[in-house]
Amino acid sequence: VENVKVRAQLGVFDVLVDGKILDIGTVIKARCTLGSFRGVRQLELKRVALVHTTDEEARAWADLADFKQDVLSKPWVLTSAELKNLEDEVNGERRKLRERVRRRQEYEAKKAEKRRRHEERVEKRRRKEEEKITK
Repeated sequence: VENVKVRAQLGVFDVLVDGKILDIGTVIKARCTLGSFRGVRQLELKRVALVHTTDEEARAWADLADFKQDVLSKPWVLTSAELKNLEDEVNGERRKLRERVRRRQEYEAKKAEKRRRHEERVEKRRRKEEEKITK
């Protein structure tokens, strides 16, 4: 987000919005989307602005109440095509995950086999050296 800067130094951590340091009790208005990172849901900040007056804060609360009434309070209905698309997307993600797990297992198996062959060669060399020494 363009107007947000994070300052991190030894013992100092500041978040600045529009060049002003955010402190406890500072009121901001933020817009976010839902996302996920490494399987953990999180909010992805899109826009942020400082709320300077209580008037501005009251207007923000009114806007939020209108949004809840106009958008969130109405039932969300998916068509069968939208539902099928979502199910296909989920199934595709599951397929990708299974494929990733399968590839990882193959990789680990090849790695273990390579390690076993290496250890056999080392042991064979050790035995030859031992035979030379004992003769």
